[in-house]
Amino acid sequence: MGRTAEELTADIRRALKRTVAAFEALTSAGSPALANDAAWLLERRTEELTLLARSLPIWAPDPDRGHSVQPPDLSPFPVQIRQTAEGWLHLTLPALLPKKNSGRGNLVYAGVAAAMRKWCSGRKPLRFTDCVLVFCHVYDRMRPMRRMRDHDNIECKSVTDVLALYAMPDDGPAICSRYECSVAGDGDRADVYLVPSASFSAWLEQEKALSKGHEKNGFP
Repeated sequence: MGRTAEELTADIRRALKRTVAAFEALTSAGSPALANDAAWLLERRTEELTLLARSLPIWAPDPDRGHSVQPPDLSPFPVQIRQTAEGWLHLTLPALLPKKNSGRGNLVYAGVAAAMRKWCSGRKPLRFTDCVLVFCHVYDRMRPMRRMRDHDNIECKSVTDVLALYAMPDDGPAICSRYECSVAGDGDRADVYLVPSASFSAWLEQEKALSKGHEKNGFP
């Protein structure tokens, strides 16, 4: 099932604190450059808070029924999460990420947020402070005629917002760089990694080794 009202409230409270902190950084900025950085951070924080707030009507009482509406069932959207032996965070989504402006970003956000909340429960909090966020779009090699999407047309922001909430101070360029690739694989999915910047070359070597192994069965 999806998140409970209590879990959503906790997420909103966390995002609200981060938004207030960004606003305070803006109002106390000592130079135009710092003010500009703080303004961009505040924009990201308010967008994050807005996404969470849009979920509130799901649990708000329905005046026509006199009770709360049942939250959406996210069980068809299983997200696998693990921490690798190298300490990298690895998420596997069971489908390709949707196109931008498809209207499905909120569903991806809700599914990934529910999975991250459950995975983080009882674990030591993760904090990647100098990292690379990797999106690996895996296309089913049995469908060779399928055209790979342009990276700038893929909805990645919903996943980025969740990881910024649970695993990074924020997703600004001082904290996080981004890398995207598209490869052939055993089925459609999206692999997402958070890798310390110092380890990114090691991740890239692993990915190249896997890609070489798939070359003869990959896309032409």
